[in-house]
Amino acid sequence: MKTSTEIDQNISKFPATQRRSRRSREELNLQILTAATSLFASGGYKGVTIREIAKTANVTLPTVYRLFENKRDLYIECCRRELSAELPQLNKVLESHDRPEDILYISTEALFHWSNQGLHRIVMRAIMDEDTDMIRNEAMQLFSSEYMKNTLKAAQKLCNGDIEDAEIRVIFIHSLLYVAPSTFKFWSEFNPIKPKLSQHTKLPLLVEILLRVFPEIKWREVESRLQIAR
Repeated sequence: MKTSTEIDQNISKFPATQRRSRRSREELNLQILTAATSLFASGGYKGVTIREIAKTANVTLPTVYRLFENKRDLYIECCRRELSAELPQLNKVLESHDRPEDILYISTEALFHWSNQGLHRIVMRAIMDEDTDMIRNEAMQLFSSEYMKNTLKAAQKLCNGDIEDAEIRVIFIHSLLYVAPSTFKFWSEFNPIKPKLSQHTKLPLLVEILLRVFPEIKWREVESRLQIAR
């Protein structure tokens, strides 16, 4: 018969075992999400199978289905996870500035860099595939965030309080940010006229976008001031 001490010792092992199990589940979850984000970004929702995700994540097919109900559930979780990680950090940066032109510049700069990340590619693929149901939750998460609210407030101040004008201009900024970098790249590479655009880098292109949406603001001065402050 076991002594009370031995029984207590056995009982004390259970929480540690459970913790190890939970950590293992979290690690598998992360492996699958990382692999899925990469595959969805390059192939779109329709172009990727659960089997491919499992293979890339180096897990079994049943493991994926144990953690995610189906491909749609996994797809949405990829978007939600990346937005949840990005938006609070971006908003924290915005809240550290007072000038509306600075806030709008930093917001646009963040979106510009974000456009090269997996989440942007996932959303763009969903738009191209017209999978509106797939991106509805992510769009609501982005557009209802404090980050977007602060961006719109800054734009509204630059539009003399006209919220409708501000919203339209911010929409144009988002639209240009989605397509300008790739278009710029292929235009420079394949255009037979060979325009002299090689001197442009990411930030000058960013300023060009802002100049066309808010031409009344001296964006190059804003850029210089912020760079000096950094």
